[in-house]
Amino acid sequence: MCLSNHYARNAALYNRNMKQYEVAVGGGGIIGLSVALALKQRGMDVVLIDEPRAGMASLAAAGMLAADDPENPPELHALSLHSVALYPEYLDHLEMLGGQRVVWETSATLQKHVHAPIADRVSAHRFTRSVPALSALEDFVLLQEHSLDPRKLHAAAQSAVDAAGVKRIAASVRATDELPHGITITLSNGDKIEVQRYVDCTGAWMRSVPQAVTPRKGQMMRVRLGDMLHTERFGNVVLRTPEIYVVPRLDGSAIIGATVEDIGFDLSTHEDALERVQQTAAELVPAIAHAPRIEQWAGLRPGTRDDLPLIGALTERHFVAGGHFRNGILLAPATAEAVADLIFGNAPQVDLSAFQPLRFGLGEPHPVFAQPS
Repeated sequence: MCLSNHYARNAALYNRNMKQYEVAVGGGGIIGLSVALALKQRGMDVVLIDEPRAGMASLAAAGMLAADDPENPPELHALSLHSVALYPEYLDHLEMLGGQRVVWETSATLQKHVHAPIADRVSAHRFTRSVPALSALEDFVLLQEHSLDPRKLHAAAQSAVDAAGVKRIAASVRATDELPHGITITLSNGDKIEVQRYVDCTGAWMRSVPQAVTPRKGQMMRVRLGDMLHTERFGNVVLRTPEIYVVPRLDGSAIIGATVEDIGFDLSTHEDALERVQQTAAELVPAIAHAPRIEQWAGLRPGTRDDLPLIGALTERHFVAGGHFRNGILLAPATAEAVADLIFGNAPQVDLSAFQPLRFGLGEPHPVFAQPS
């Protein structure tokens, strides 16, 4: 037998034994789950490569849909507003599929904004005087903004993905090999699968664009606060400044955070850092200084050097959706819609030019952290 024919027959046999899918999504955070669900909804055969990761931003976040946060880059605003508009239908879809309803924990935010119109700041100041737990707050504005519990959202999205029939593999992606007929993905368990397209949604662990996404650690806590930030007009109200946020929950607790640290994949918490966070929050709500802690943790935000996500195609078969930094929960519905549009050759609803995944070039200086194996 000709040696080339022998290799061809072995390759054909190997390909027949290799599991094949239309599209694989890497990463089981809220971005990956939402992308997988959007592609499945459009009729694709989807596999989600989902190895649980300690420190995943989706489970560590506060859950604010902060579309109008003045600290966000202006390039993010249109995508943020579009994502907020998608959220009611997105939550309804999760409930319809998986049976888990995610409710709004808050419906308003007091945001520090020294450059806002004076009339807006005066109006917010008058409002804060009606909340006895607050210190006298200057230069704040009142935003009509929701927040939700990311842990509940993540659980609802997992249930919806399973109910929709998305196959899930408990592994991580070790390597991708793009070939003319598809992409071969090598998994951490040693298996290989073949797909027509791959979407990398692995957050701080993203490997598809070298050195473009790195972890930014955040230490935060949950305290018992009762109804101190509950108002008759808006229900619970979030407090947010460039340095701190206090996000009340319906169960009487409040999330307080968070540090921003470029120290790699470290998930340790430190009492001195947490004490600074708590005392800074107490400048807004004095009772927080003595509020009992329920839990404390650290998460890994996927950051880029311009604080904008990577959303787009690397090749005709290889896509990325990551680097959402503080705004993964906010941007999940719009990101999923955009990726699905790109894969199906449709024009996205929002201009994605600011989020091109290769905008930094390759090999430019950037912090490099060893990833956990």
